[in-house]
Amino acid sequence: MTWHGCLWKITVLLGGVALIGATVRPHGGISAALTGAQGPTSVAGIPARYLADYRAAGTMCPRLDWAILAGIGAVETNHGQSPLPGVASGANFAGAEGPMQFLTSTFASVRARHRDVGPDIYSPDAAIPAAAHLLCDNGYSTNPYGAIWTYNHADWYVREVRARAAGYRAVGT
Repeated sequence: MTWHGCLWKITVLLGGVALIGATVRPHGGISAALTGAQGPTSVAGIPARYLADYRAAGTMCPRLDWAILAGIGAVETNHGQSPLPGVASGANFAGAEGPMQFLTSTFASVRARHRDVGPDIYSPDAAIPAAAHLLCDNGYSTNPYGAIWTYNHADWYVREVRARAAGYRAVGT
């Protein structure tokens, strides 16, 4: 077990599958690391609905791709699969909501600028395009690192999202 800022990296057995380097947040959440396993409609454990939304939203601005969005979704809520508060209802300890963990005010601001974003912060059909728009609005096409950092102000977070994205790109098209 090693300490990485706000995260613990450990090996977790989940349903008989070893998740090497699973991320355990200090407040108790676990987001699954890449297993390399693929189902017929998913890449590395990403639910089909989320994968379709990541892929569609990944075309919203230059240089943005679905894997970055999937990396954010993995780190934030394990693609909406986390049972923690704020994922399917309510808010987490920091006030974030939904599968992409937006503050209500940030989500409202993105929706005001981008009318194609639906109103339900808990729906991946709204939250994932909102995340793409936020990254684009924050300069992803010219400064990917900075845009991801703006999403969550932590260097460890940017590294984690980018590492997961690289893993997703390696196993999915």
